[in-house]
Amino acid sequence: MKIADSLAELYKKYFETDDYLPLFVHSIIEQMDHKDLLQIVKHCQEEQLQEFVANYIIDQIQHTPAKPITPPTTYSNSSEQQKAL
Repeated sequence: MKIADSLAELYKKYFETDDYLPLFVHSIIEQMDHKDLLQIVKHCQEEQLQEFVANYIIDQIQHTPAKPITPPTTYSNSSEQQKAL
């Protein structure tokens, strides 16, 4: 990905370790608008885009707290349960 290569080059120019890499990347991305971000995606090859989306989804799943699974309850005709529907 062209932007990743450019950011890596710029980062290595100023930093010796990867300690600040997330902060650096987020600060650059936050300065971009919607159109800029779409241009990045538009210039990705299909494999890069698949990897990009897969990594995003995996990251979201890993950082989302697990919700307990509760069995469905039977509904009665109470007004509170009707409002919930």
